[in-house]
Amino acid sequence: MLEKRRVAVFGAGYIGLVTGACLAKLGHDVVVRDIQKERIDILRNGGVPIHEPGLEELIAENVDRLTFTLDAEEAVRDSDIVYVCVDTPPTPSGDADLTRIWQVISTLREARHLAAVVVKSTVPVGTGARVRTAMDRVGLQHVGYASNPEFTAEGRAVHLPAPGPRRDRCR
Repeated sequence: MLEKRRVAVFGAGYIGLVTGACLAKLGHDVVVRDIQKERIDILRNGGVPIHEPGLEELIAENVDRLTFTLDAEEAVRDSDIVYVCVDTPPTPSGDADLTRIWQVISTLREARHLAAVVVKSTVPVGTGARVRTAMDRVGLQHVGYASNPEFTAEGRAVHLPAPGPRRDRCR
């Protein structure tokens, strides 16, 4: 049986919103935090700021386990796990801009109660070691770190299987 957790998802864009809604569907209490007020206002009013088949229904079905906020402290306050789902746009030289990842890590310095931080943003090889070092620097040596690579397929990110018996492809 899955242990219910309180999860903070930083980023209410495509990856963060899908991740948060799916974690809520699994029974977790999820707080989705974003820096764009317009996006959070839409979500708080029952709308969905992105198009993904099935996402609006998934959010509506799990609204009792989903909260949306602009406040990083509110998102982390009672959370066990933080998912980092922020954008990493290319710099003029083509490298990934990790600024928003470092901003999230710096907001966690007081969150000594966390069990884990999971980075689900698209990042270059070696970023995990840098995130671990940054977490250690802000006093989170005891907090676990995981990378959850992002391979979400737009248009198929929310797969709502048809009712009926489950058929496994692997035996």
